[in-house]
Amino acid sequence: MVTNRFDFEKTKAEFIRKGQWMPRSRTKIIQLWGKHYFKNLTEAEWNVQQHEQFVKVDNIHTKNELETFIAEKMMTDMKGLPFVFYFIPDFNETSGRFFAVINHAYCDAAGIFPMLIAFTEEQDFGNLGKLSPPSFWQKLFHTIISPLSILELGYEVLMIPK
Repeated sequence: MVTNRFDFEKTKAEFIRKGQWMPRSRTKIIQLWGKHYFKNLTEAEWNVQQHEQFVKVDNIHTKNELETFIAEKMMTDMKGLPFVFYFIPDFNETSGRFFAVINHAYCDAAGIFPMLIAFTEEQDFGNLGKLSPPSFWQKLFHTIISPLSILELGYEVLMIPK
């Protein structure tokens, strides 16, 4: 995102302050017995993690350097972080840049809007999309398939060798 030049520390503090209400913003994704979970962080863990989630980037001043950097970060393991914001406050003489790499488990395409709205002073949740109730056919399909999938799961559990 293109913006005017900015002070990194002030911007980081605002992102942290405004993002506090977001669910799971102070979590880490962990693996336990082959399953992935969100772990709520203690205050001490959060103080360490926020330095990994809000990163100042220096020495990027051209579009090509920026595109290369973004491509590298998109292919990097996020180490269980829900999101990482990269700030380039002095991209050129008049503007700065920032971008985010967001773990899909934390935020999908529909979830990005509440996240971005959280970082503005004008939070109007009326701008968000609304889900429509399922149609008759969707309800009928769900009613028929759900019992069958439960039976299939039961069969799979019973057939596990002891």
